[in-house]
Amino acid sequence: MENEQISILKMNGKHDVFDARKLRLSLKNSGATDDMINHVLSEVSAALYENISTEEIHKIAFSRLRQYKRSIAARYKLKKALLEMGPSGFPFEKIVEQTLIHQGYQTETDQILEGVCVKHEVDVIAQKDNRYLLVECKFHSEQSRQSDVKIPLYIQSRFHDIKQNWKKLNQHQNKIHEGWIFTNTRFSKDAIQYGNCMGIKLVDWDSPAQGSLKELIDQAGLHPITCLTSLSLNEKHKLLNENIVLCKELMNSRNILFKIDIHKQRHSNILSEAKQLCNL
Repeated sequence: MENEQISILKMNGKHDVFDARKLRLSLKNSGATDDMINHVLSEVSAALYENISTEEIHKIAFSRLRQYKRSIAARYKLKKALLEMGPSGFPFEKIVEQTLIHQGYQTETDQILEGVCVKHEVDVIAQKDNRYLLVECKFHSEQSRQSDVKIPLYIQSRFHDIKQNWKKLNQHQNKIHEGWIFTNTRFSKDAIQYGNCMGIKLVDWDSPAQGSLKELIDQAGLHPITCLTSLSLNEKHKLLNENIVLCKELMNSRNILFKIDIHKQRHSNILSEAKQLCNL
């Protein structure tokens, strides 16, 4: 299987060669054991055909993992779970804020800040020691959508206007001001090149190599409730409408399951899966 030269269709419409090593790593990062991984790889291998979509490969792997352990399958579907939080960008902003809090930052959300020229709404302001981060969150509900160069171009002009104003204020003297942009999909090559050139920190699904969105969520146990395999999509949306975004929030508000009419007999399985995702 490791040497199969099968063409696969990616979400962006491009073709690539199936690489079992990438799937193996993804499964391992989800917490699967070597035995689980080998069985999943064997099942995927048997189902491969020319131009199979990455979505179909993911469905096969997810289905097999779910038979082993729901919490591992839930971690494996994190990318899709982030897409399912839409259409509002609020849940994604909450996840981004919580990743920063986990790193020791104090945060404020949805702030209106004065620039030299005009006022600007900033998704998250994060402060630690002498560092101030201005954070923009770009949420996409389709995996094929990238954040192109227009995003950092636009955000950079806003950050620059705010930072120029901050330079006039005593409390911001000798402070480090940084602009950050998070997205749940990926940035285009031009966006990354521009961000690097202008000193804007870009964080997407799997980059940078250290500190990608996936890594930040996994390390902090900040998985959204849309990861849970024990809930229907409709039940997940009901929880999101109650502002329950994270599994850890569900653990702290267990009675919300009664409010959205989930039978008591199911509660223990749902909460058990949520607890494992929270690294509790």
